[in-house]
Amino acid sequence: SAGLVFLARQIVLDRVVALKVLRRKQKISKRTEERFIREAATISKLDHPHIVKVYDASPFPKGYFIVMEYFEATDLQSLIEKRGAPSVPVAVSIGLQMCKALHYSGKEGIVHRDVKPANILYRADTGVAKLTDFGLAKRIGISAGTRDGEGVGTPCYMPPEQVNNARNVDHRADVYSLGASLYHLLTGRYPIIANNLQEFVQGILERDPPPIERFNPRVPREICEIVRKSMKKRADDRFQDAQEMYAALDAARRQYKIPAPPQLGAR
Repeated sequence: SAGLVFLARQIVLDRVVALKVLRRKQKISKRTEERFIREAATISKLDHPHIVKVYDASPFPKGYFIVMEYFEATDLQSLIEKRGAPSVPVAVSIGLQMCKALHYSGKEGIVHRDVKPANILYRADTGVAKLTDFGLAKRIGISAGTRDGEGVGTPCYMPPEQVNNARNVDHRADVYSLGASLYHLLTGRYPIIANNLQEFVQGILERDPPPIERFNPRVPREICEIVRKSMKKRADDRFQDAQEMYAALDAARRQYKIPAPPQLGAR
């Protein structure tokens, strides 16, 4: 399957939207269609200033389309590739905004399972970051199906428990992935570098990434420690939810007089 995103106008409500089209070669089963609609309904209930809103989703004969909020911004993966790692204040601000988004989605009972820089949109002019792609495609098995014992997500941001069994992860998996994303933002380097999938998996299960301080000595020790804690191999050793991670990151922000992130009436 392949995903294409178009800028579109929703005529009934006269608004500009992003239209994501997922095409599929095989015929779609009724069960898959029903599951897609069910998952879309769950995700469309999410309403938070740091989450890209899903308005509608529907199957069509050759696949599915998803109607989403149009947020004119660049994903962090592209920004890092073009400009290198952002400043420490920008990385901290993005981390705090993502903690708010994940705390909210966690309370709603949804685990993202694919938090990574490519799924975080950022506007440099306003400083606003939004989390996108709550994996509708993955959740219904249109791209990489989630079967018992199979890992879903991008390997170098994925926690050990997700590699072992993606179905049984909880919101602490998102804490890990946010920590891994922050590691990438603060260093400009992937948290795990390997030559093949087997090495990736070994890195996730057994090796801690090299210290942030080695690549970016400007990052305060407390912030390095927050990222380290969020990426602990055992879920019980991490921050137990995004709110706990937010509190630690915000305390470090205040200590180092880093400006607060934009206030959008975040819940």
